Amino acid sequence: MNHPREPKFPEYSARPPAGNPEPEPGPPQPFPTMPPVSAGLRPTNRKAVLSLVLAVLGLVPVSIPLGIKAIDQAKKRGEQGARIAITGFVIAAVWTSVDLRILNHFLDRIDPDSAAHTAREPVGPGSKLEVGDCVEDLPQGEVKDVVVKPCDEPNGGRVFARFAVPDGPWLSDEAMSKPAEDGCWNRWIASKEQVDRPSHVYVLRPSQDGWQKGDRTVTCLIVPQ
Repeated sequence: MNHPREPKFPEYSARPPAGNPEPEPGPPQPFPTMPPVSAGLRPTNRKAVLSLVLAVLGLVPVSIPLGIKAIDQAKKRGEQGARIAITGFVIAAVWTSVDLRILNHFLDRIDPDSAAHTAREPVGPGSKLEVGDCVEDLPQGEVKDVVVKPCDEPNGGRVFARFAVPDGPWLSDEAMSKPAEDGCWNRWIASKEQVDRPSHVYVLRPSQDGWQKGDRTVTCLIVPQ
């Protein structure tokens, strides 16, 4: 029996052709270079830091303008510092509030009329009277208000003197009444005025409430009996 002949395939060799030799291995290639990584931090504006330091030291007139300039400069340059400058503003505001309180207290001590609570309004009933004013009949005891009347009409008395008693702590009604009465009597005697009918000296002095509000004025009136 004749067997069919198997087809013959060309033999392939794993070796490269002689004319194309395999390249020899060279030195290892280096890793590709990476760009430097930035930390993303922005510089801090120096003027903002300086404005904060000046605010802490209480130099408000210098700190506030410097802080405003620092915020504008940091915004243009892309710097940090706005929050630092704002913190300086807050501290400067606290200093300003303290300074105003001290100033008001100082003004109260040297001039009671400049105190905020007086508001240029009369504190006691005698504070709105002037020498030469005439008033309606005045009651005995505490006087809360007085009404001015023309002196050429029947009235309850005329103001002949006004003066301020020395400042200090409130003592008592008795302690305050004697210097007020003595002051009015001495001024009446010194005036050498004469009256055409029996009269007496009437004294309007500060009450305890008026004293605490800054009233130090004593008003003296000559009142017909």
